[in-house]
Amino acid sequence: MRLKRESKEYRPSDARQAAVLMLLYPYNSELHTVFIKRTGGGVHAYQISFPGGAKDQEDRDHLHTALREANEELGIQSDSLDVLGNLSEIYIAPSNFLVQPYLAYSTVRPDFIPSPDEVRGIIEFPVQRLASEDIRSSKQMNIQGFSFETPIYDLYGEVLWGATAMMVAEFNALFE
Repeated sequence: MRLKRESKEYRPSDARQAAVLMLLYPYNSELHTVFIKRTGGGVHAYQISFPGGAKDQEDRDHLHTALREANEELGIQSDSLDVLGNLSEIYIAPSNFLVQPYLAYSTVRPDFIPSPDEVRGIIEFPVQRLASEDIRSSKQMNIQGFSFETPIYDLYGEVLWGATAMMVAEFNALFE
């Protein structure tokens, strides 16, 4: 499976570049993905997200950013991954980030090593459950003049919303 999506949505010219990784892997006989709960500090403090972050000057491209950040935050080794493609870029107004999500697959569950400076906790979640109606709802948001509806997911009592929830919704839509 190879994916490539493009979005025609609002992209300010001064947006900071970032990338995240939605990692798929087998665990307990099911396909899983991993989310992180961020530590305190910054506009995204304590939020649930995919591993990832800002693009550094040394990064060759957005994919390199996503893989580097996944390694820094969770110890994920990129040489063991098969990169499947990307989802649509998404602009996050509160932090002025334009985020490129990537999908990758690992044939084995990685040995996660969360960075205590960046990761407060990890949530491993079955991919098939992400499409379940009993964990999904939505909410109308208005942030910095942008009005939008965001999906919300209940991940074992943790609330996934905003940009990461929109990425999950797009991923789910690919398989409907």
